[in-house]
Amino acid sequence: MNIPRKILIIFVAISILILVVFFLVTTYRKEMTDKSLKLLQNMKDIKIITRSGDAVEWIVSADNAYITGDKARLSNVRFASNSKNNINMESPECIYNLNTGEVYVDGDLKMFIGNSIRAKLKNVSIKNNLLESNSPLIIEKGNTTITGNRIKAEGERINILGNVRMVIR
Repeated sequence: MNIPRKILIIFVAISILILVVFFLVTTYRKEMTDKSLKLLQNMKDIKIITRSGDAVEWIVSADNAYITGDKARLSNVRFASNSKNNINMESPECIYNLNTGEVYVDGDLKMFIGNSIRAKLKNVSIKNNLLESNSPLIIEKGNTTITGNRIKAEGERINILGNVRMVIR
């Protein structure tokens, strides 16, 4: 008779634990999806840091942010990564998805890779380490200029497409 009673007590304890966990999870989800809790206006001098383990991959900083739900409209944005070939990017404005880290730049984006490569792009999307633009671009290194109509870059692989032209001065 003691064994069934012990099993019953363990069963009741596990049931209560499951109910508590369920309550905490549903409460947490409600807070995370409640738009009124995430709506902030005119945040100043923000910094978003993405990491891979202990290593810092990207530091995104902006002068202003307007956050609605999981999206932030950032102005005077700077992206910096020392771990990814010392890449720095600047844009007057972008949309940053706080959950996924995806970035959408509707206007101009200037990119600097190391001390020698400069690029000017428009209408850029960056998701999962894939950078894409279907707008004209200019890439300069030293006395060489490359232009094209579109770009798709993933890691070290860069594809420049449509009326690609290289000029060496």
